[in-house]
Amino acid sequence: MRALRYLHGRNITHADVKLENCLFGSESLDSLHLVDFGLSVNIKDFQDVSEGSRGTLNYMAPELFFIDRSKPILAQLWPQVDVWAAGVILYTLSCGFLPFNGTTPEQVVSQMRLPEEFIHQRLSSCRQWALLNPLLQDLILNMLRVNPQSRLTSSQVLKHPWMIDVRNQNYAQKQMFVNVNDLKTVAIYGKTHTLKKLILMFSAVRLTDASCETIKRKFEAADRDQNG
Repeated sequence: MRALRYLHGRNITHADVKLENCLFGSESLDSLHLVDFGLSVNIKDFQDVSEGSRGTLNYMAPELFFIDRSKPILAQLWPQVDVWAAGVILYTLSCGFLPFNGTTPEQVVSQMRLPEEFIHQRLSSCRQWALLNPLLQDLILNMLRVNPQSRLTSSQVLKHPWMIDVRNQNYAQKQMFVNVNDLKTVAIYGKTHTLKKLILMFSAVRLTDASCETIKRKFEAADRDQNG
């Protein structure tokens, strides 16, 4: 989320936030990187967005299914689509499966086009959901608001009580962090095309872990107010 806050503060939308674009540079939990900016957009230059620049289906925000090409795209493809995608990731890691899934694209889209009340009711009906901390449940649902104007911003996500407590390690110490019972469906992310995997691997190894960690420490030392 800090990466998204940094991007959004500079009028950049990643537009393809998903699990396979979140890579660890080392075994440290602090080494998580957001990669693959192939679909990223400068929101001041939306006229250059191509017709196919919509992200990955299971992570796409509902507003992207109602694109009106006759209207300015600024109001349709803004940073809130990244927050929705991050909410999908958080739900997936917490419950063990994608919140919007199906055997066909049509099934996935039909789930996303439901009214918010029915979407939230469906997401909270699985047995894994009941095991999550209430603050985590609240965060996920507010990241997955159908109306992008009601959805949390990346900055608001970082200020959410659950995020604050996680940073303070309160939940980890109380063993209330996340109960993950089943991550079998994460295997679907192994189906990424070989060429894409190779390109991402090549990019990832351009810098050593030590170099990345040094750069990260220097940046965080300079970023005292955490505004990027």
